[in-house]
Amino acid sequence: VMQAQLGSGHHYVIADKKSFFAIETSGTKKKITQDSARTPHIHTNHCLNEEMRKTHTVRKTSTTFERMATLEDILREGAPSSANEMYEALGLASGSHEVDARLAGLRAGSQVR
Repeated sequence: VMQAQLGSGHHYVIADKKSFFAIETSGTKKKITQDSARTPHIHTNHCLNEEMRKTHTVRKTSTTFERMATLEDILREGAPSSANEMYEALGLASGSHEVDARLAGLRAGSQVR
């Protein structure tokens, strides 16, 4: 990916049992934004790395930053440990599953279950 010629922005995740890499690209830049499987990886459809954010504009109507903040809040409580918990976290971040009440409880210190 780092050597390939690209014409537009994409987000790549390359992983195996030992390694994990996240790469954000624009039409002109590429950046490895994570190179370890030691921490969970969040991607919300836009480049949010400080350097890569300069390569594009996130529309004011986008929920990217809110989704990222929600997922970061959930991860602070503990990474999802099952497919169901991951689905629940993604649902919360996308604005479904009674998001306001659940996030209020989460931010007050309760578990997302």
